[in-house]
Amino acid sequence: MGCKEASGAGASVGASAGAPNPNDDDKDHDKNTPQKTYKSIKNSPKYPKDFKAARNGTTSNNINNQKLLEQLRKIEQGKWQKIYKDGYNGAGKKVSIHYFKSPSGRVFDVKVKPGWSNSSSWR
Repeated sequence: MGCKEASGAGASVGASAGAPNPNDDDKDHDKNTPQKTYKSIKNSPKYPKDFKAARNGTTSNNINNQKLLEQLRKIEQGKWQKIYKDGYNGAGKKVSIHYFKSPSGRVFDVKVKPGWSNSSSWR
């Protein structure tokens, strides 16, 4: 799997970020603070129904936004990574799922984008 630096939209933390709540799976959250996490990617309401992963379609990337990384490590210690997972949704369309993942598999900020994000999926 490749290893890139993750930054940009969705990887920023606002100055008014509060303390994260690691068990808060039901309340709304500021999209830039890790207050809402899920036990796994499949527990996220944004995970596409009937998603099928593409071969060689997942990359794990280092997080270079130190403020976000500090907040994530308050939820769970260890190496968090930004994941890009390419595949097909239930309608057969190419999609890429972007999210932050903890060592135990807990996820934050799940987004589904049209098309694929990893060049290795195109082979």
